[in-house]
Amino acid sequence: MDKKFCFYSFFLFLLLVVSIFTYQSHQQTSPTFSGWQSYTNKEYGFLVSYPSIITPKIIPTDTSLFFVNFKNEVDQKTIWFSVQVDKNTLEEAVNFVRSQTEGHLPVILSKKFGITHAGFPGFRLEYTPDSSNVNQSLTYVLIKKKAYIYTISASSKDISQILSTFKFIDDKSVCVPTYQVEVNSTELTAKQNYSMRCTEQRSEKDCLSIDFYNRKADDFNIPDKIPDCIWKNPIK
Repeated sequence: MDKKFCFYSFFLFLLLVVSIFTYQSHQQTSPTFSGWQSYTNKEYGFLVSYPSIITPKIIPTDTSLFFVNFKNEVDQKTIWFSVQVDKNTLEEAVNFVRSQTEGHLPVILSKKFGITHAGFPGFRLEYTPDSSNVNQSLTYVLIKKKAYIYTISASSKDISQILSTFKFIDDKSVCVPTYQVEVNSTELTAKQNYSMRCTEQRSEKDCLSIDFYNRKADDFNIPDKIPDCIWKNPIK
């Protein structure tokens, strides 16, 4: 991997963690949704809510497609998080997050499991403090939607609240798997891996052409001439 890429990406992760750690040292209770407002990005098709006292700040970078911080520079007690958009495979994105976090920050990976968000596959990585940092925790949620990876990073105590406001807003139909995908696996399963073949498709014709899975045999190496994906209306 390019040294410049690694350095800048690591800098962004450090920026994230320092802000989260500072916030956690003051914060006692999670904020409510009262007084929150929405941030919309039409280019990458997502919406997320944040406290009105926060100022979203886009950070220009040539190492990712898009990176925005949600932070109050004055009030360190305020919730803090970031959203990053990139093009990558889900597995590569997870490995990169781990490589930039583990061994560099005073946290230990405590949980890693597959998730789905708005019908799209992803992973959740939860980090707890090591013995030298009793108040620090960090969570990354990575979501694969078509060609993009969306990474939401925040304090572990606030990630679920932030994630509940994160929505995709594109007005195009999407290609999703016809079979149920596991959500609690510790490693990337075959169904999760092949489900990404569906979400990467950009047309109904390509979507319906995907056929790896044989339902009767429960095998991804025996096509059964039945589409593995379905072209659906937008998920609101």
